[in-house]
Amino acid sequence: MIAVPDSPRLRTVLALRRLNSVLSMTNRAVGAVLGIKDADLTVLDVLHREGPLTPTELARRTRTHLATMTGVLRRLERGGWVERRPDAADRRSVRIRAAGVSGFRADSGRIQGPSGRYRRPRRRDRRRQKG
Repeated sequence: MIAVPDSPRLRTVLALRRLNSVLSMTNRAVGAVLGIKDADLTVLDVLHREGPLTPTELARRTRTHLATMTGVLRRLERGGWVERRPDAADRRSVRIRAAGVSGFRADSGRIQGPSGRYRRPRRRDRRRQKG
């Protein structure tokens, strides 16, 4: 076990690092059950916090290359997590908005995403739940 220094500032930094690690592991576990990646969860988080954004704005806010963002958005749209809508102010542009979570529910160990498709937790995730 590592001895925790007496400095309140250092203790705070170490506590924040531990919290960040736990949150990252939780995000990966949730993503594995839902069949989406960490980058997808980041985009959904930004959309839920900030509302509809253009793909370029999303790429800047998540510090993601625009080409990578295109793939992330394609995956999320195919899964029913986001929708592309024309921008009211600029017809040439689209805004990405998070699909409603009203269709999301957990049911007997299976997850139903907004697309209505059930996803069964992967075998390794089911083993973790038992142990």
